[in-house]
Amino acid sequence: MWWLDLAGAVHPFDRERFKPMTEPSAAVWMTVEDDPAWLPDEALAHVEAIAIEFPKFTDGRPFSLATILRARGWHGPLFAVGHFLLDQLDYLRRCGFTGFAPDPERYPYETLCELGPRLLRVFTEPYQASSAVPQPLWLRVRRDRAEQPVSEIEV
Repeated sequence: MWWLDLAGAVHPFDRERFKPMTEPSAAVWMTVEDDPAWLPDEALAHVEAIAIEFPKFTDGRPFSLATILRARGWHGPLFAVGHFLLDQLDYLRRCGFTGFAPDPERYPYETLCELGPRLLRVFTEPYQASSAVPQPLWLRVRRDRAEQPVSEIEV
């Protein structure tokens, strides 16, 4: 299995490194049945990486798990693993995922190398706020009209 980083580089993914939340480990494997609250803040402080399993691409719970972990203030590597589509990379990134290890039967190494980096560059600047970019675009980009009184702006 292989994983894609945010820069578009592909690396081997070591699934054996990750252990279930019930076992003490520096690398945690989460399923959609797991609750991030089961990891107390003091335990989360010792975690080096988290992988969240996607059981099928239509299951949105891993997106929520990633968002919850980022909202709790966890800033370490967060891997999406399993059955998601490469078309979902932008959404995964915006929820806080930093690594992507798709199902190797659907996306073999060659496909991941070819499509992954290009798909990471499709949306370079998101409009909405997210876990990855906390401010919406209108707060990040200054526009000439921003300093005009509302009564002077033509609609």
